[in-house]
Amino acid sequence: MEPVDFGGALLRRWWLLLVLGLVGLLVGLALPVSHSGHSSPLSWSTTAIVGASPPGGPGTSGALAGGVTTNQISFYARTDQVVLAAAKQAGRTGSLAELEGEITVTAENAKTDTVGTIKLTGTGATPERSAAFTNAFADQLGTYMSNLVGQRNQGQLAAAKQKVTDIESEIAALGKTTKANAGLENQLNVALAQEQALSAASSSTGYLILQPAQASSATKTGGAGLDGIGSSRLVRGFAGLLIGLILAAGIVLVLEMLDKRIRGRSRAEETFGYPVVAEIPIPSKENGAGVVSVFSGASTPTAEAYRMLRMSVLFGAVEPPSRYEDVGNGHRSRGTSGQEVASGTQKANGDGFASESSRSRSAVRQVIMVVSAGTEATRPLVVTNLAATFADGGQRVLVMSTHDLHASNRASPPGQDPMAPIAPEVLESALRPSALANVSSVPLIPFVANSGQLALRMPAVLEAARHLAEVILVEAPPLLGFHDAEALAPSVDVVLIVGECLATTFDQAKRSGDLLRRIGAPVIGVALTNMRIGSRDIRRSIEKPHVGPKNHLEPEPSMADAGHSSPPHAVI
Repeated sequence: MEPVDFGGALLRRWWLLLVLGLVGLLVGLALPVSHSGHSSPLSWSTTAIVGASPPGGPGTSGALAGGVTTNQISFYARTDQVVLAAAKQAGRTGSLAELEGEITVTAENAKTDTVGTIKLTGTGATPERSAAFTNAFADQLGTYMSNLVGQRNQGQLAAAKQKVTDIESEIAALGKTTKANAGLENQLNVALAQEQALSAASSSTGYLILQPAQASSATKTGGAGLDGIGSSRLVRGFAGLLIGLILAAGIVLVLEMLDKRIRGRSRAEETFGYPVVAEIPIPSKENGAGVVSVFSGASTPTAEAYRMLRMSVLFGAVEPPSRYEDVGNGHRSRGTSGQEVASGTQKANGDGFASESSRSRSAVRQVIMVVSAGTEATRPLVVTNLAATFADGGQRVLVMSTHDLHASNRASPPGQDPMAPIAPEVLESALRPSALANVSSVPLIPFVANSGQLALRMPAVLEAARHLAEVILVEAPPLLGFHDAEALAPSVDVVLIVGECLATTFDQAKRSGDLLRRIGAPVIGVALTNMRIGSRDIRRSIEKPHVGPKNHLEPEPSMADAGHSSPPHAVI
């Protein structure tokens, strides 16, 4: 399978890269830039150290006298109320999950002097905001635990007062001093003592902020680069541009892989089933922008490609072998059927007859039919420039096309024998000169009434033409839309197929190749047009071309498809 020319595809679809790149750039620039701490990754962290004093036991889990343990501090530090209150104090916004992810609580495994310690680490977009959030968290944690102790003391005091009230009510109900009253008096004294103790109890937790967070000691975290992207329109615009280009490149690759048009030599040979005998590049602007690229002395890559095509037509191997065999002395016979189609010595004079010396090996390939699978716009150009190459070599060239037959509805003239021979002089009288020296054309209408007579009348027309020129070029309309090529194949010496890059599809190439093999057409190969020349191609080193006239031959506009009645053709 032919490799995908991804670089060439990007060049052909540069506009898609441009459009999607600009769209990505504009989207990146248009997105709102948020400076809130929660909307972009935070990049600075600060730490505060808190603890409880005095320590009530070993390690971080020691109980404190009337206060909290360090394990309790670590537990309460993860309370939702503490996180939300700290965010409110520091002016931070965001969801609870986001805020909880911005605080880290670390319990120490040892004591600092006589105090068990806890590290609280907060993050923020700047060192100052990080320190403010960390310190607010340390403050709110102490407040929360102090409130908890106060609530506990208030509850116990209320319970003690209620107990005193209950005992007093029970003593009053007895009414006199008894042994039972003595016991209740003792309970009342104990309850009053407990009430007094609870009333005098302190709500202090022993919680201390040992070291507040300082902005000057803030450290940078790994989210700094991401925060820069979120807060910079320029960086966002560049990222959008890059994403747009990557997306466009992906689309181009997919389109290229799904493209079913021929793009290079290997795929052309694979689908047509015939060798590519010439690669015709896209004409450069230096060629003069005309239909004819071949002028005497011109050395452009396109002109040289057509000259190489001429050599291939003259000397390349034909598949299957040509029906005509040169038997010497100007005689030619059909190699397949044995039927003699021409004999006798040709005269060399100024009346347009071919000389005997010219009836050598090249005479075997005197009649060349140029065809294409569909409406390739370069088929008329190949006919025109191939005629120019033969004429530039000093050979007389006759060009004819079956195009006009499809626009004609005339019936055969009364009494005309479709098998009657045509005298060379009669055909010569219909010749039309062209702007190119040694190149003439001949209309087929006077000799072939309509396309239905091609198989019967064209052998006689071509036989007469062989006496008037060394080379006869016959252009046929699309193989897959018209029967002309099938009708002419038995009467021509070689068939040249025109395939056009980015125009001829794989299916068209395969079907046309199968058709030509089925009818046994003598195919020389494929002329692949509109080839792109790489920067290292040796043809680029050819000297600047000689500038000749712009137009010798004007092709008619191409059809939209092979079903139209007016296929494109070369007009001389």
